[in-house]
Amino acid sequence: MEPQIIAIMEVYPKNISTAALETEFHIDNYQCYLSAPGGRRALLYIHNTLESMDVVVGCGTYVDAVWCTVTVNGGDKLLVGCVYRSPNISASDEEQLNDMIIQASSFKASHKLIMGDFNHPDIDWITGSCCRGPGHSAVAFLDIVNDAFLFQHCLEPTHSRPGQVPNTLDLVFTDEEEMIGDLEYITPLGKSQHVIIHFSLTCRTRLKETTATVYRYDKADYDGMYSYLSAVNWDALMESDQVNTCWINFEEKLKEARDKFVTF
Repeated sequence: MEPQIIAIMEVYPKNISTAALETEFHIDNYQCYLSAPGGRRALLYIHNTLESMDVVVGCGTYVDAVWCTVTVNGGDKLLVGCVYRSPNISASDEEQLNDMIIQASSFKASHKLIMGDFNHPDIDWITGSCCRGPGHSAVAFLDIVNDAFLFQHCLEPTHSRPGQVPNTLDLVFTDEEEMIGDLEYITPLGKSQHVIIHFSLTCRTRLKETTATVYRYDKADYDGMYSYLSAVNWDALMESDQVNTCWINFEEKLKEARDKFVTF
């Protein structure tokens, strides 16, 4: 079964010369919600079988966060958030992030799910304590979580680096203790130093009625398609020095040919 909700933090690497096109993040069968440009960016994928829409939480100025709602049974809403907090966060961004979490906890939704890399290694989530003194950002964050009556479900280390003590940096919050089950820590993807966190969410969602076009390739006019594509000025179509632009042009021309010569 395909995951219904996927959250990704630090979509952009630390050093990037050319920003990726938003079309590069497209995945079939999913609605993509991407945080605003300006930071490392956060990303949510919501399966197309779910009714979802993007929303703004807080003042909307904290760039490395993205939010949406998913419709559940009875017309209630599940608020879903994906957040990245840099370890080098400024004082003003820290304040905006904390305010955003407070606003999310009081958002008009029957259920809340907040996921992210919060980079607070000084918090012990098993004991619910912090080794830092009053006034430290980790202490303030823990107080906000407690005051908002949020439950944090990741209790094992989620980030490890050679020569360093593993830390629990990636967190999953809900406003109901029993919402999360079957939580697993899976081997990191690629060169990432963060584990993949997989879990089941107990929330009765309302599935969206969808229709799909099924093309009859067995009845396609391939001779007509060949003639149509042979007449395309491919050199002009591929003259851009951007590989993404060339791919989009190529894909669009193939779709045009499909729509002209393949029945459904």
